[in-house]
Amino acid sequence: MNIKIIGSINEDAYIKFSNELDKAKGPVKVELHSEGGNAQDGLAFYGKIRSHKNPVHIIAHGIVHSSAVLVLAAADYREASEEVQVMIHDSRETFKNATLDELLCAVDRIEREERQWAKLLETRTGTPVDVWRQLSRKTTYMDVKEALQFGLIHKILKGKK
Repeated sequence: MNIKIIGSINEDAYIKFSNELDKAKGPVKVELHSEGGNAQDGLAFYGKIRSHKNPVHIIAHGIVHSSAVLVLAAADYREASEEVQVMIHDSRETFKNATLDELLCAVDRIEREERQWAKLLETRTGTPVDVWRQLSRKTTYMDVKEALQFGLIHKILKGKK
């Protein structure tokens, strides 16, 4: 079965993906091109892919940014075409009229979330948590060769000559 994840990682995309994945009878091939989106929805995609009974193979094209990186990492086998650009960053949230307690709670939640993401990426790629934390703190863009180096993909797809 072939499934596409094109566009934002959000609740609607998760519902569509989840429904399609539930119908899969055998191995699944997923095409991924996403600017990222909601961090919690990225975690939902990750959990859905990791708990699927059959192998999930993701092929990335174009961009894989933000929460889409966790979606990519979840797959059993990961490939990317030569033009792929990957971007990871720390959490970005804006707070208006928040109390000090609300801000402290948000900082704690964000810190836990970032540690969880780095641990999941370490588990799937073999690249240590500290490296993922360092890369995300400064907003890092990587090309397909760097994605391979960090273990985010297993293979680079070569284009036609």
